[in-house]
Amino acid sequence: MVSLLDADLIVCTRNRPAELTRVLHSIAEQTTLPARVLVVDSSDANASAAVVEQRSAVWPAGSQLELRRSDPGLPHQRNVGIDATTRPIVCFLDDDVVLEPDYFLAIGAAFAADREGRVGGVGATIVDQPVRPRLWRVDAMIGLDSQHEGAVLRTGRNVRVYAPRPEPLDAEWLAGLATAYRREVFVTHRPNEALIVEGEDVEFSYRVAQDWRLVVLPHARVRHVESATNRPDRVEVAARELWVRHLRCSQRVGRLRLRWFWYGAAAQLMRAAATGLVSTEQRSIARGTARGALRIVRKRGFG
Repeated sequence: MVSLLDADLIVCTRNRPAELTRVLHSIAEQTTLPARVLVVDSSDANASAAVVEQRSAVWPAGSQLELRRSDPGLPHQRNVGIDATTRPIVCFLDDDVVLEPDYFLAIGAAFAADREGRVGGVGATIVDQPVRPRLWRVDAMIGLDSQHEGAVLRTGRNVRVYAPRPEPLDAEWLAGLATAYRREVFVTHRPNEALIVEGEDVEFSYRVAQDWRLVVLPHARVRHVESATNRPDRVEVAARELWVRHLRCSQRVGRLRLRWFWYGAAAQLMRAAATGLVSTEQRSIARGTARGALRIVRKRGFG
């Protein structure tokens, strides 16, 4: 029997049986496993359910692997998982990640060391993050970036944690692809089912950060093998990110305010349009920012 962590793991998936197979293999190879692994599946067909059935037959003794069907929507699927589990730590993984061997051992150690119970959530170190943009200091001067990795700016933009570091990092948001929370967090904070996928993890974890410490763990390491399935193009991603950023600024959580959101949106559009002359990605961001701003004004106005 493997060492067990008194935690429930929720893996949300949709139409990605190959990715689900890979992440379940990665989980099964861990030095420490969650006591229960719940796959919340919103797929259109039965291929992912078949993967869970096959893996259940050879799943490590002591840990449970189960399937729960759900309607689509990542925040909704996460809430389905939360309501179907009971243990004091609730872990979340996207289906397109791969864990390094001591991932759950590091999560258990972090919560065990928090004797005052102030840490509400922990996040993974993503070892294959893109390199930080060369012009980030210029972006910081106009309010689009910060030297503080893991921050949420008053414009609603979030700053990635780029490079692995030797010590835990206090952060204002956690990347939703690999996180763990104390169950008490969900008494007052839940994933927002009104949101689309892009940016929903920032919206949720930043709310949590107003009441709890959030920490990025150096030894809970994952790779993000980003899947193209269910993923919109870069233009639509930028538009959706802007929509969610507007929502979290309109909630006036923490330092976020709508006037700063609109400043940030305008600065992002101008910056992307200028650098789009030499960058296809920036041209897509410019188009997506314009699309998102028009969508916001038509459906919500400027307020």
